[in-house]
Amino acid sequence: MTQGDTPSSDIPFCFFEILIKELAKIKPVAAGSSKKVNLVSRSSKAHQTLRNWIDELRRSFSPLPHHTLQTFLEFLFPEEDNEKKYGLKKTKLAQYLSDILNVSGDGGGESLRTWNSADALGSLGSEVENVMMTRLTNPLDDRNVSMALMRTLLTELAANCPFSSEGVRESFPNPRSQRAILKDIFSRLSPWSACLVTQIILKDLRPLIYPLHETHYSASLLKYNSNAMRVLTKEDVMMAWDPSGRMLKAYKVQGSLSSVAQLFENSQETIAPRLGVPISIPKCVKGQGCAQALGLLRTSKKVWAETKYDGERAQIHVEIDASGQSRITIFSKSKRDSTLDRFAIHPIIRESLGLADGPQQRDSGQPAPLKRPKLSKNIVLEAEMVAYSDALDRMDEFWRIRSLITSTAIGPRHVDVPKITSHINDSAELSQYSMLSNASDGGTRHLALVFFDVLMLDSATLLHKPYSERREILESVINIIPRYSMFAERFPIPMSSVRSGPASHLRQIFAQHIADHQEGVVLKADEGKYNQGYLPWSRSVVRVASSHQTDHPRQLKKDYIPGHGDTLDLAILGAVWEKERARELRVSPSVYTTFYLGVFTNPDHQPYELPHFRIIFTASYGLSREALEELNFIIKSSDNIDYTQVHPNNRGSGSTIQRKHVSESLPYTYNMSSSLPPPSVLLCSPILAEVFGAGFTKALRSKFYELRFPRITKIFRRNDRPWTETTTLSRYNEIAREAVGRDRSDKDIEDWCNELWDKPSSPGAKCPEKRKRCEEEWIAKLEIVDRKEKRRRVGKELEAPQIERSTAPTGIPTRAFGSVTNIRKDSPLDVPPQQDGKDVKESTNSPFLPTPKSSQPKRSRHQSLEIVKPLLYNEVAEPTSKCVIADTLSQDLGEHEHRNSSRTTPPDSEHLHEATTGKRDFLEDAVVWIAKPNDVPRCPPYACSIPIGHRLNTLNALLIACGWTDIETNNVCDWVQKGVIFMDEGSDWKSYPLMRLMDKRSSIVNSLEYPMKRVKTVWILSSRLLDGHHSTWSTTGCLSLFEVEKFAICKFG
Repeated sequence: MTQGDTPSSDIPFCFFEILIKELAKIKPVAAGSSKKVNLVSRSSKAHQTLRNWIDELRRSFSPLPHHTLQTFLEFLFPEEDNEKKYGLKKTKLAQYLSDILNVSGDGGGESLRTWNSADALGSLGSEVENVMMTRLTNPLDDRNVSMALMRTLLTELAANCPFSSEGVRESFPNPRSQRAILKDIFSRLSPWSACLVTQIILKDLRPLIYPLHETHYSASLLKYNSNAMRVLTKEDVMMAWDPSGRMLKAYKVQGSLSSVAQLFENSQETIAPRLGVPISIPKCVKGQGCAQALGLLRTSKKVWAETKYDGERAQIHVEIDASGQSRITIFSKSKRDSTLDRFAIHPIIRESLGLADGPQQRDSGQPAPLKRPKLSKNIVLEAEMVAYSDALDRMDEFWRIRSLITSTAIGPRHVDVPKITSHINDSAELSQYSMLSNASDGGTRHLALVFFDVLMLDSATLLHKPYSERREILESVINIIPRYSMFAERFPIPMSSVRSGPASHLRQIFAQHIADHQEGVVLKADEGKYNQGYLPWSRSVVRVASSHQTDHPRQLKKDYIPGHGDTLDLAILGAVWEKERARELRVSPSVYTTFYLGVFTNPDHQPYELPHFRIIFTASYGLSREALEELNFIIKSSDNIDYTQVHPNNRGSGSTIQRKHVSESLPYTYNMSSSLPPPSVLLCSPILAEVFGAGFTKALRSKFYELRFPRITKIFRRNDRPWTETTTLSRYNEIAREAVGRDRSDKDIEDWCNELWDKPSSPGAKCPEKRKRCEEEWIAKLEIVDRKEKRRRVGKELEAPQIERSTAPTGIPTRAFGSVTNIRKDSPLDVPPQQDGKDVKESTNSPFLPTPKSSQPKRSRHQSLEIVKPLLYNEVAEPTSKCVIADTLSQDLGEHEHRNSSRTTPPDSEHLHEATTGKRDFLEDAVVWIAKPNDVPRCPPYACSIPIGHRLNTLNALLIACGWTDIETNNVCDWVQKGVIFMDEGSDWKSYPLMRLMDKRSSIVNSLEYPMKRVKTVWILSSRLLDGHHSTWSTTGCLSLFEVEKFAICKFG
């Protein structure tokens, strides 16, 4: 039998192709369609298709050949195969295939090289198929190519890569060259088979299983959403292959698809962790507030808040043979074997366990005295690997770990890091101020381990043990080594506490962590088991929710709480289609998914100088599909230039950080970090964006801090906020240093000079006063977040039972805006007569009645650049979807909160309530806009002073609602009788609304066709009137228009 022959019992590779083709036929459901996607895995079309294919496989090829399940899983989820690394990126693979298919010199080779161009599908495999279809007159018959043969050829290809596992490389000690193997593979395949194998090599089948149905940027973003189709997961496949759930249960304790396949095919009865196979890590639930996070664990008697350290996770497997020698295997968070990459921590592990071969290998001065080891066979530990600074005697920033790992690794990932010479850095302490993220540690830093869990001890699994017992075992087997090994710090939170309450306790703990510049906390139930409570399939919703309450940890970070991350105003200077983000959105290369963000470096430049920006990082997340489509529209309808026109010989980033880029086509100059890939386009006119993230770090070869996990939250139109308001480089560095708790490099010199001249020095970044102030500020912020969560829960609890008892009509008249403000007009229904208050409230704004849906505005293309985004977003403004909310609910909640806070109520609270009532009466038929700079705090009472649903986010929205427009529109609200603008009395903020109103008034007066009767009066009042203690309101309670006019700054109309 030749190598190309396939035994009758072997499964042909084309049979696997049938599954991919059938899955690709499942059409996504358009957004807004009455047909809903079945998100329940076992009822979805994808799951039914997979189940039918498995049944046919077993009928046609029974008994299945050995390794069938393992081969199938490796082909369907190539990204999960951590053992095989091909070392072939798209550019290199395209070059190989151009030569193999003999299309290097014609258009076919160009199409392979430009697989990600705007007019392509973003799939190299699809381009290979198209090229082969045009070149081959007689398609090849690949029915003789089996799945087993294809797996063998791909294993040989992976054996060429030094990053593949040791087992893969040993299976082919002398493999052929990559080009020879690829030629052997593709010479056997039909065009479609070649397309599929190409994507398997690239470890990405998503463009084939979920093909694009729209290529235009607008249609692909707006026609479909994230729920357009059910994505097939590996858990779905396991349940389809084994409906009993045994296979999925095995995956929890042996987190390797190949290991699970072998266990299932060998019909092993015992399912337990196996040394050398990673154990699946439980997914943490993101907490969006202290009360909300604890609410998920409310059934627990005690919860532990464990410090989340900023490092790299390490799952450590230690095996001890009969002679007492230990063998260590380390897995990263992605389940990759990182044993040789993290060789520097091997001595620390051995010494921490009290093993005999430990202290002689760790160069740490005097080794600590050994305790007798409390294990005889093996152990599996979980730890966080961090960078520890001897000079600072504490853990260092996260990015410092990079050079420590690469410089101490053994094998292909080892990188020699240049040492810091004495003329650059004369002391270990000064090395902390180095701005080079790939600089050598200079001997002042080393790797350390923070242990937080134990999963197996002496071949006995501990996964079923509660967290409290596992922690007790951990502390009994680990020896603490100062500065090298330690336990994760944790804080108990009694859930039955009555005096202070669990949420109050957690707020204090979390605020302390933020003040200490820690990443966050992880909440763990005292009785919680390890990864035992989550079932990915919808077998029993009640059981999933119940287990999910106690077994899964909760992560609490400040950026998880909406509006509480590190926020900056940055300029968008470039855009590009990025593959990973595009796969998630399922959009073609015509859509810009990733944006290049920069800071303003010369705000005080001379008239003859061009503005200069420094592009520091990119952001791909944060915007909704609608907002992303809007941003794409703005960019594509503006003047932009192709990046290759500016840098025709520099498709890569190269050394772009070394020099300033000047182009006649751009009205500015820029520098770009060398770690960034090149953009597709550069914007001639930058766009201001609000971006937030989870602290700051540094990328490889970067001098400057960048936001971690950046997300774009707002895009400002150029006529709303110009790019000149971009954060400056000096201010950016100052914010980053404050966030990470680092002083500027010259502060010690400044302090020495101040001490010399007997002057007070500025407080340091980690001084006790700053830390205390930061802690108090965050406690206050977290209290506000929890208060909102409590109101939301109270609203839900009140609404559900009352709906059943209510006899009022289902439709209620509500005041609402048009398409600009996302509020509808008054309902024509009559107001029901007054009824007994015990049954239902008399107000037409009853919170117990369902609220009608608000209309969705449709954007007009020719008006797109004129409809403004908010100039200043109100910090506590309600989302537009919640604008139609009954005032009575707000009043009831306000009274409820007033009664429950009697100990903290000021003596003049009655006057405050009276003043609030007066303001609400005056604003009952008004729309309100509050104009204040972002850095000016707003007084707290104003939120309850203005009726909910009357507050607007922009001046433009207020003018349109009041009829101040010379364009015929239906967006004027009939119930609005006046507009009110609250603003500071300073001259800086008088000019904007006054000039805007004067211009609008002149335009309307000069327009003879415009009906002046539609124009409503606009009042401009001082924001000091929002204070509940202001004499204007507190002395009179309710004012007439004549009395209010005496206190107005200005009045138009």
